[in-house]
Amino acid sequence: VKMLEKEVDRIYTNFPATEDHLKYHEKALHVGNPLICAPGAHSISALREKLGIPKTSKKIILSFGGSLGAARVNEEVLKFMCDYTMAHPEVFHVHATGRINYDEVIASAKAYGITDAPNIKIFEYIYDMPLWEEVADIVICRAGAMTISEMALLGKACILIPSPNVANNHQYENAKRLADADAALLMEEKDLSSDALISAVTELLTAPRRKNALMTNITAFANPNAKEDILADLLVLVQKGNRHES
Repeated sequence: VKMLEKEVDRIYTNFPATEDHLKYHEKALHVGNPLICAPGAHSISALREKLGIPKTSKKIILSFGGSLGAARVNEEVLKFMCDYTMAHPEVFHVHATGRINYDEVIASAKAYGITDAPNIKIFEYIYDMPLWEEVADIVICRAGAMTISEMALLGKACILIPSPNVANNHQYENAKRLADADAALLMEEKDLSSDALISAVTELLTAPRRKNALMTNITAFANPNAKEDILADLLVLVQKGNRHES
């Protein structure tokens, strides 16, 4: 973006604070991220049935570390499943390992004895992720811009574990902005452990007011009309261009 900002007419941003890092502030327009699936398109009961979630499940946890995976996240989530999820049959937990670590995770899961648990599902990749995101009560995930946009639009209670392996530590900056706004829980990877996850999940599941506050506050980071706002601005830019050419 920094290489191209001098050459373009408009820079669409996901977070208003992004403009602080731009040289050409006047070109920036905060629109959020355009997303394919609108929230509320399905009833939760219909989604639970479609996804095969047992009726006995009271709460649903979704966890993932990215399409390729995150070794540390996988390791600690497995321990969490062993220490917490196995002891709470009323909680249904689905986890996506990512492509790189899938075989290792399954081997570890078998060693922990959790592969046959009726309230635990482990996938390499979740192809119907929007459905799982919509039905989840708690989401444990990275803090990339698109993921945060999805969580904000859906109003989810999140435990964000920013990747430390990205340029300028931008995932931490994303997560910190939400944590400072009481819109998500921030857990750095260096502090990640099964005990820390158990503490955070327990806090959210036993304190509805705390969980509801996160769900409400995170929606302030969403723009459900992002697609329409981008289209409207593009039309303005095109009209300006046509006037200049004529």
